[in-house]
Amino acid sequence: MDDTDLHTKAQEQSTSAFCSSARSAGPSRCNKKTKAYLPPLDMVAVKEHWIKSNKIFMLDYDGTLNPVQVIPHHAQPSTELIDLLVRFNKKGRAVICTGRRKEQVDSWFPSEIEIYAEHGAYHRKGGTWYKEREPLDLRECIKIMEEYKKFSPDIVLEVKSTALAFHYHRVTSFDPREMVDRLKRHVGNAVIEGNSIVDVRTVSKDVPCVEVNPAMCAGDDTTDEDMFDVCAGLSIHVGRSASKADYYVDGVADVHNLLKELITID
Repeated sequence: MDDTDLHTKAQEQSTSAFCSSARSAGPSRCNKKTKAYLPPLDMVAVKEHWIKSNKIFMLDYDGTLNPVQVIPHHAQPSTELIDLLVRFNKKGRAVICTGRRKEQVDSWFPSEIEIYAEHGAYHRKGGTWYKEREPLDLRECIKIMEEYKKFSPDIVLEVKSTALAFHYHRVTSFDPREMVDRLKRHVGNAVIEGNSIVDVRTVSKDVPCVEVNPAMCAGDDTTDEDMFDVCAGLSIHVGRSASKADYYVDGVADVHNLLKELITID
């Protein structure tokens, strides 16, 4: 059995364990089918669900709480967004689950906001960071990505302690398929293709979602589908594309409006 088979087998075993945990926490949503068309968010259903729930909302960051930026490090949250999350936490519990580096989000958000960074490899709660998962060895993947980064100076490679992100938002002529094939030969299903981005991640968002057991979760990209798959509450996809989520909203502004609406519910 080669490295790819070993990684895939380990991932399948982990997913099975996560699904078992999700079933014990609430109605099982594991192995949901991707739906081509989602219904728009039903606020009547949301309010009824929220009133009876634990009032925890798990949210992706880029494309969900904040618009996707062509240059990744330009995505710092606004004062208005931080204020909204702080106000929300007086009535509920917002948990950010992002692929961004823990050092970056730690400098962006006040300590009272709970965060899972690098897809759940690190968890900040009460201002303290905890290492949740041990990463794979990504050195060979870094070499491969650096080779393809030479295609254009506008390609950005983020090297995190437990993940890699290859951004080509500004290079429409770049075809990632060859690179993705080579990466998968090393780390298998740890390679995820998103919206003009290729991620290599050693953990996925299903783990923190099961741990937190949120009443609702929201995200916009491929990496968020793992979260939707195990969410025992309501799941929301940002954008009108195929997803395992229960509902869709059109954009970041709708997510902000939803947070504001939930603040008003007792």
